[in-house]
Amino acid sequence: MDVAAHEKHSSCCYCCRLRCTTASHSSDCCGMHVCPKRSPIKQHSSWSIADIIQRVNVASAAGRIPLLDAARARQGYWKCLCFKVPGHAFALATFVDNLLSTGATPEAATEILDDCEEYLLRHWGLQYGTDSREYLACRGYQHPIHVHARWPRKESIRCLGNHLDDDAGIKTCFDNSARAMWKCFFGNMSSGLASSSEKAKMRFLKTCVASIPAFRWSRWAFQQTYASRMDSIQRKMVSVLFEIRPQPTEEWDEFHKRRRRVSGRIADKSGKWSRLWARSVCTWRDHVQRNHDRSAWSAPLLAWHDQEWLHKQRVMASTSHNESRTRTRACRGKVHRRWEDGASRAAGFAYPT
Repeated sequence: MDVAAHEKHSSCCYCCRLRCTTASHSSDCCGMHVCPKRSPIKQHSSWSIADIIQRVNVASAAGRIPLLDAARARQGYWKCLCFKVPGHAFALATFVDNLLSTGATPEAATEILDDCEEYLLRHWGLQYGTDSREYLACRGYQHPIHVHARWPRKESIRCLGNHLDDDAGIKTCFDNSARAMWKCFFGNMSSGLASSSEKAKMRFLKTCVASIPAFRWSRWAFQQTYASRMDSIQRKMVSVLFEIRPQPTEEWDEFHKRRRRVSGRIADKSGKWSRLWARSVCTWRDHVQRNHDRSAWSAPLLAWHDQEWLHKQRVMASTSHNESRTRTRACRGKVHRRWEDGASRAAGFAYPT
């Protein structure tokens, strides 16, 4: 939902997430079910939220009716609580049965979802599962947090397959993607794949394995360290697929260098994953900058506190030209690369001159 905002924008953004599934899914979240006594569709009182929202034939239309109705009725109240940038207010984002809210404080972000649940229960007989709530607050948040106990605070939350860390890093998301890639790789290994052609093997890596991080990496700030790790994973998988083994009289160090060299040449022919990542970041940046959809969150969020703002902070906080202070840090720890900086580096990496 995108509504106009006239109030002064907040300095921080806090996210809450809800995921509602039926009991047949994993046990880390509860189902969201229709109340037969209060539902306006009593003739289908045994339907779950999956029946109403997740069915393919209604997910694009009828499944959004309850949430759109709640947004229409409650947007005025949510606007007072949500996170704002000049000209925009970001209250609630939905995708099928996932709900995400943002707020100036953790209390405001959770209140938006609590208010949404109250409306859905009163008008549609729907409510959230008890184990599907969690919220994320920026690391170093110094104010006391007064959030109901049903909302556990997390250092990292899952959102549509991505892992969002409270320090704005990509470590958790990258590590989980790497584990999923290896699981997919060994789960699909077979004698038929091992004896197939080079083209078939590289197609398997591209369509089945590389597609796992490709779903996420346009959101990651491009960094050489993680790019090297991505290439290392690719080389190791290539060496296993092509059965690069040590020769009888070959020393281990020599074999390691030869395996790296041979697997690197094979990976270069099909395209290094680090370069595919860099190109994906550049493509996404160009797409966001075109700003075709004025109601999308991406463009105004990237424009908020951009490089120009950071430069002004350095000018105000530094006492000489040799300093680079910004006085924007709230706690000690690693300073992760901003997405804009990563996109600039990705442009030079993806399209070398």
